[in-house]
Amino acid sequence: MPRGRLLSKKISFDERVAQLSLEAALLYTWCIPHLDVEGRIYANPEILKGTVIPYIKELNIEKIVKCIEEMASIKLVTVYGNLPHKYMQFNGFSKNQKVDKLKEAPSSIPTPGQVQINSKAGHPQYNVIQYNINKNNLNQAQNDCLKDGNLSSSNEKETIKTDSLKDDKDNEVPF
Repeated sequence: MPRGRLLSKKISFDERVAQLSLEAALLYTWCIPHLDVEGRIYANPEILKGTVIPYIKELNIEKIVKCIEEMASIKLVTVYGNLPHKYMQFNGFSKNQKVDKLKEAPSSIPTPGQVQINSKAGHPQYNVIQYNINKNNLNQAQNDCLKDGNLSSSNEKETIKTDSLKDDKDNEVPF
């Protein structure tokens, strides 16, 4: 992970960021230097408190939870997973940050499609993996699924979900 990220002055004029409370705006902007190469960060409030705002006494765990909900409600971030494995994807990250993925470590935080789905009805949990499949990575996706046991054999008809997290203009935020 780099020592930080750039914060564009365009953020001062963003209408969605202006809708945030001062506490949520502080948390939002202070998270940016801590984002990984894909624009993700742990959304566990205790981790955020210890990593992003350790000395801001006014932002306690309860307020951090409300700030996360506030950011997600106006689509500045996508929150996914369940505690203790809760994550945030900053929407518009790839459009606002110049990232050299060859120089940075790959993200250790899963995409929204890679987290476990928890069922409230007591049914088993399923691990759903999303791949953006093209000719270059089709074999790798199939090998990963075979290794993880998601595909049992080439004779059975199994499919790989081919949906990827994409930034769209509605979610673009200038940071």
